[in-house]
Amino acid sequence: MYISYDGCLEPLVQSQVLPYLYSLSKQGFKFILITFDKFKDTHNKNEVIKIKNNLLTNNIEWISLVYHNNPHLPAKVYDICNGFFTCLKLIQMDNIKIIHSRSYIAGVIALLLTKVMNCKFLFDIRGVLPDERVDAGTLNKVSFKYKMYKKLEKMLFRNADSVVVLSKKGMNLVKRDIFPVANIVYIPTCVDSARFDFNYEKRKDIRKKLGLEKKFILVYSGSLGTWYMLNEMIFFFKEFKKFNRNAHWLILTKTNHASVKKEISKHIPSEDFTILFIPFEAISAYLSAADAGISFIKPCYSKQFSCPTKFAEYLACGLPVIINSGIGDTDKIALKYRIGSVINSFGSVDYQKSSRDILTLKNNVQSIHCRNVALQEYNLLTGIERYKKIYQQLIEASVQ
Repeated sequence: MYISYDGCLEPLVQSQVLPYLYSLSKQGFKFILITFDKFKDTHNKNEVIKIKNNLLTNNIEWISLVYHNNPHLPAKVYDICNGFFTCLKLIQMDNIKIIHSRSYIAGVIALLLTKVMNCKFLFDIRGVLPDERVDAGTLNKVSFKYKMYKKLEKMLFRNADSVVVLSKKGMNLVKRDIFPVANIVYIPTCVDSARFDFNYEKRKDIRKKLGLEKKFILVYSGSLGTWYMLNEMIFFFKEFKKFNRNAHWLILTKTNHASVKKEISKHIPSEDFTILFIPFEAISAYLSAADAGISFIKPCYSKQFSCPTKFAEYLACGLPVIINSGIGDTDKIALKYRIGSVINSFGSVDYQKSSRDILTLKNNVQSIHCRNVALQEYNLLTGIERYKKIYQQLIEASVQ
């Protein structure tokens, strides 16, 4: 049983859950997938049918539960109870050996289930939720609520039969700061290299379609706000434009376009940037159209546990990257393989240095080198093999 508090139609699940399940299903594992889906996503009936058919073709049973968010705490309690009783019925009907939970809410459901059913519990943390709330400014570290979250967090780590983390740095921090987990495995957010690849023909077509054939395209892909530092990227682009007058910023996001455009337009002329919403299946082609990828994420304690999906996707599409330090292992990877520029502080001096560095890299580093790094460090097949090994170990332990 795979429990995800993210919905099945969300890009993260389509890139970081379904490819694993499809492959592992072909290797003999049978899955029941439980997701909590937002109404705005399930309202797209054609997409729901498409996902459901793909899952059925891969022998995966999908149970879609409704995601609730308001009022916050009662909504979470309701979702946990609904998830628990739904999963309990399914476990009683099927021969479930392992409950694989993705993140904390799913982890609480899995923890409750393992207290009443004889199943092994795989806790896939994705991030450290209590500290993410603190770093986002929505929770006070000295508050009673934070202390209760940390106690619950420790229970999850203590009771998990196996734990998966996204960064090597995070693996060490879990052991030091949370609980000395014995069976902890590092599996970063891997990329499907068959889907994310450099495509020269699509590059030409999209650049022509956008009227950007002669531009140096700097691309950003993903959400904006909270962790994702729009203002800092705006001011970077302003500095970058001084070094390359031909630069154009392409932003691929679901975040409200009007608010993003309003903020960018305060500092950058409208002809120098483009904001688009692109379906997940087309993202690779638009990344191929770019010349470099940018991602500035708030450097804080909780982000040392993370591995941004966009980082591996940029590399797989042959793009050198412009990132900031302090986000999982990405800065070490970028510097080790010389596939990008890493800034250590958000200011004009670092922005200027990074602008020079990325232009030098673009002239001297071939796209195939960036892609090879993605294949070496973030290969989906490697991630699948690591999950397979964990599953096999847990199944063997369950029958002893």
